[in-house]
Amino acid sequence: MKKITRREKPMRTMRVTWEIDIDADTPEEAAERALEIQRNQYSTATVFTVIDKGKKHEIDLTPSNPIDVAMKQAEKHVAELPGAKILNCKIVDDWAYEVTFEHEGCKETQLVGSHVFLGR
Repeated sequence: MKKITRREKPMRTMRVTWEIDIDADTPEEAAERALEIQRNQYSTATVFTVIDKGKKHEIDLTPSNPIDVAMKQAEKHVAELPGAKILNCKIVDDWAYEVTFEHEGCKETQLVGSHVFLGR
C-alpha cells in the first residue's frame, strides 16, 4: 500500500482564465458552446491567462507538433475497433490525416478529417 505523505509546502492559489468570443442567441447557449469546446479533448482552445501573486502569465498549451494531435485523433478513431493497432499516421493537409491500421488480420488506410486545424 502506498504511503500518503503531506506536501512540505502548500500549493498557491492562482486565477486561471480562458476567454472565447461565441455567437449565440442567449447567454446560456454561449456558455454551453464554450463548455463543449473546453471538454473536447482535441480542442485547440489551449491558451490560458494565469495570475500568480499578481503577475499575469499567458500560457499556451497547444501541442508544438501537429503529428501529435493527429496521432491522438487516430488513436480515438481506431479505438472503436477492438484489437486494432495503428501502423502509421501522417498529416495530409491542415485539416486531415491518413491513418493506416491493422484489424482482424487486415491492413487498412483511411483518410480522416481532423475537425481541428493541425497547422503545420
